[in-house]
Amino acid sequence: MEVGKDERIAYKSSKIIINAYNGNDTVNGTVNGTNETTTSIVKSTDYWTYYDYEPSNVEYYWYKDCVVKGMSPHAAVTTGGTLVSVIGAWFKYMPQYGIVPHCKFGDKIVRGNFDSTVRIVCEVPPNLSGALDQEYPFEVSMNGVDFVDTAFKFFYFEEPVIDDIFPDMGPVSGGTPVYLIGQNFTNLTGQRDFNCRFTPRNLNTPSKKARARWLNSTTIVCYSPGGWKKGDQMHVQLTYNGVDYDEYNYNFTFFSIGRAFPRSGPHDGSGGPIIVEGRGFRNTTTNRPKCRLDGKVYEPMSVSFDKILCGVQPSLDANANVPFAVTANGVDWHDFPGGFQYYE
Repeated sequence: MEVGKDERIAYKSSKIIINAYNGNDTVNGTVNGTNETTTSIVKSTDYWTYYDYEPSNVEYYWYKDCVVKGMSPHAAVTTGGTLVSVIGAWFKYMPQYGIVPHCKFGDKIVRGNFDSTVRIVCEVPPNLSGALDQEYPFEVSMNGVDFVDTAFKFFYFEEPVIDDIFPDMGPVSGGTPVYLIGQNFTNLTGQRDFNCRFTPRNLNTPSKKARARWLNSTTIVCYSPGGWKKGDQMHVQLTYNGVDYDEYNYNFTFFSIGRAFPRSGPHDGSGGPIIVEGRGFRNTTTNRPKCRLDGKVYEPMSVSFDKILCGVQPSLDANANVPFAVTANGVDWHDFPGGFQYYE
């Protein structure tokens, strides 16, 4: 770019005006009513403007507007600090020309970090006074001035406080409604990243997620995911954006019930106990495991993580075949096909 200096140069010129008579009419008038032609000379001064350019080191750079194809996450806690990944094309970082990525959350602008021409990362600014149930437009700029509307929306939520979860136990088949009780629950039901994560404590198995549903400002429910091969204790965590999880360290135990043996014994009950094998059994004061033989519910003899011992009660029928079932949580009963066979 060159810098110009405005210079004005004056020059003088003469304009000649001829007044001609055409015999009948006077074009510009007559002199004393005769056919004389008059000539007048008008002096005028005009100006020209020219620029005297001098070289400089200042450059101006045109760039192609970026295109945003995705962003994640779409929500963050009101205190800010969450990193948002923006995926697209034509991202640039040329600070010598003032080309530095920026993100705009509503009316708040932050400088972004250039990762590549297809990805930038921006840290979410705090929004302590804004509405929690409002969608904020998300925009991106390569110079901090000219912003591109990405058509994506952003949400803020309060940091949740979790006081308890119940029930804290269920079968590996899943489907148990798990209620989270606490405070400051923001309603983001329908957002894909609003979920509960169940992470095994002992099994070498990836964690699983379940969609969360907001019931009110103090209650959220998640249905436990199924498909676990074995029972195990799980670390349950709530997230609104798929990135920031709570750190309250609540547990949910998945139990699995395997085989039971022996499946027959003397009718007077003098035989040994029925051993039920599995995983995830807990000897708790609430939702305690129970046995059910011939329709009668009773307490087990002992409970460990992988075994429940059920005593055999006497039967008046020496050759009776009766139903047998156990529950690991006092709610979900597991019936064993063939039941239990008494003999003399």
